[in-house]
Amino acid sequence: MTSALQQLPEGYREIWRADLQKNKKQAMAVNGLALGLAAAMLAPFLYGVFQASSSGGVHFHVTQFLAMLAGLLAYIPLHELVHGLCMKYFGAKKVHYGYAGVYAWAGSKAYFGRKSYIVIALAPLVFWGLVLAALCIVVPAQWFWVFYLVQVTNVSGAAGDLYITWKALRMPAKVLIQDTGTGMAFYAPHAPA
Repeated sequence: MTSALQQLPEGYREIWRADLQKNKKQAMAVNGLALGLAAAMLAPFLYGVFQASSSGGVHFHVTQFLAMLAGLLAYIPLHELVHGLCMKYFGAKKVHYGYAGVYAWAGSKAYFGRKSYIVIALAPLVFWGLVLAALCIVVPAQWFWVFYLVQVTNVSGAAGDLYITWKALRMPAKVLIQDTGTGMAFYAPHAPA
């Protein structure tokens, strides 16, 4: 994988742009994917709650609720931090962080190759997915759902990353991707006429 470029090479032109703040169709696709992923992952949780309530009640204590809330709040910046660390690893000079509407973001002015950018996009999902899965395995049973619900947020919250990865995989091999945080632009060499 190559290091990020700080300037767009000569002969490249924009071929596609993602902007979930301005493009309602893209935002609906990502939000629909997020809801679908969350619903699929919440089905076992809701089944477990139903089973527990029919056999003596649900035991989700205040401390577990507060721990889950803290985990959900901490997860958002930690997710973006992993994106930012990967951007730096692949050669971004500077990474910016912020919030735009309902989205948190990490962004850079650098141009990344397709393989590097796919790693950048999927790194939080994979890293936190493994961490949370390990926690779900090792914690006492009454704490499982606390970490599982944070895992639901991990997977459904990565819907935008999955969408962009899917688009990147369909782009030309020499595509360069610039992710400024609030939008992504894809550039490819312009074929001579």
